[in-house]
Amino acid sequence: MRRRGSRLRSAAPLNSLYNGLLAGFHLNETSGNPVDFVGIAATNIGVTQGVTGKFGNAINGNNSYISLNTNSLIGGLSQFTIAAWTKYQSSPGGSLLGSYGGNRMYAFAQNTYNQWIGNIYIGTTLYQRSFLPPSGVNWVTANVWYLTIFEWTGTVFKLTVNTDECTNPLTTPAGTIQKGTTETIGASWYGYPGSDRIIDEVLYWNRPLTTEEKTNLWNGGSGIIL
Repeated sequence: MRRRGSRLRSAAPLNSLYNGLLAGFHLNETSGNPVDFVGIAATNIGVTQGVTGKFGNAINGNNSYISLNTNSLIGGLSQFTIAAWTKYQSSPGGSLLGSYGGNRMYAFAQNTYNQWIGNIYIGTTLYQRSFLPPSGVNWVTANVWYLTIFEWTGTVFKLTVNTDECTNPLTTPAGTIQKGTTETIGASWYGYPGSDRIIDEVLYWNRPLTTEEKTNLWNGGSGIIL
């Protein structure tokens, strides 16, 4: 698996982070379609590329998005993890990841109340949660990079930001994620785009991550590149 040596932080990724890795977007391009180093053929639907990211370049959703051209990355899975580095510049509201089209599958967005909102369809039933941080922890500071890790273990839907796990994970039944039309970076249900949000290093797994793996991704706030 290719690694960008010029952008690699001092800490190395755990080998286990490559287990179950479905897709990975460095988002380092300055034009054209983003490259998934695992193999998904994505399409740029108007995002601004080449902005300063957590690691080199990144994208600004800027009310546009990237189509992953598939509904079967997370759709159809019985558990998953999606991790991304993100920061907002003007308003904390707006979408980070989701699915585009009339059939809903999942959506993750931030609001102005120090919360991240997660929505998943397990079968035809919607499960949603406004994830809350631990007391005294701020998740909505402008121009600060946050590592967001959304996980569904198959029975628990939860969020970790940096190293802080939400205080209100959601227990769900087992099942599979409903398939939508196409999955996206920077948009959610029905193609509602994100706000003025910078997004970098988006990773997808078909399993939950261990605490050790999440700590490795965080790397003391410096992050790592797979």
